Amino acid sequence: MCDYVNKNELIEPREIFSEWISNVQSEIREEYGITFSYNPIGSGSRNMVIRRCDNDYFDLDFQIVMQTIPDDMDWDGDCKKFKDIFRNTFNKYKPQGFKDCKDRSQSLRTKNLNLGFGFDIIITCFDNNDNFYILFNKKDTNGANNEDYEWAIRKDMNKYRERLSLVEGPEMWNYLRNIYKNKRHKHMHDQEPKKHSYQLLNEAVVETLVAFGIKNYPR
Repeated sequence: MCDYVNKNELIEPREIFSEWISNVQSEIREEYGITFSYNPIGSGSRNMVIRRCDNDYFDLDFQIVMQTIPDDMDWDGDCKKFKDIFRNTFNKYKPQGFKDCKDRSQSLRTKNLNLGFGFDIIITCFDNNDNFYILFNKKDTNGANNEDYEWAIRKDMNKYRERLSLVEGPEMWNYLRNIYKNKRHKHMHDQEPKKHSYQLLNEAVVETLVAFGIKNYPR
């Protein structure tokens, strides 16, 4: 059965990532004039990281939030360039044992199989109306050419954060943790189309709210 990673086991991965991304921040700011912040997201922000039972491995998810770019860069037209800058800079400073970042549709992913963990990193921004966008590679719909990128709006993310904020108290959190763990384990062995972990967490949050009679959650 898949299970939660003890929070003490997350100290080293978070320290590794913190040092790593600090180097990335410095170089990208100095070389390209781009600044950004970052934070843990999803299960990693709530100490709900799951270790897979089939390979004794877990991922930590982090979100990069774009802050400033130089005037001579095209926010919309240089999407591929943005992601290449981040991918190449992460690879330049990668700690020993980590693989080069893989350019996935929604993230940059790197693994260290010897240590048993890795990182998924999404690059995001917000507009003036607080709409959430993710830097997206459309390789799954364009013949895997890795050339078409966009800032894809994710309207449901604001609703997801609002739903999660309605989970309160140890009873609700324990209920949510049990549902989410079971969903992750079942999903790993199902033959159904695969979902992202944040989608499973969102499903677990909605089921928890319904079970506790919370009716005013965002839909």
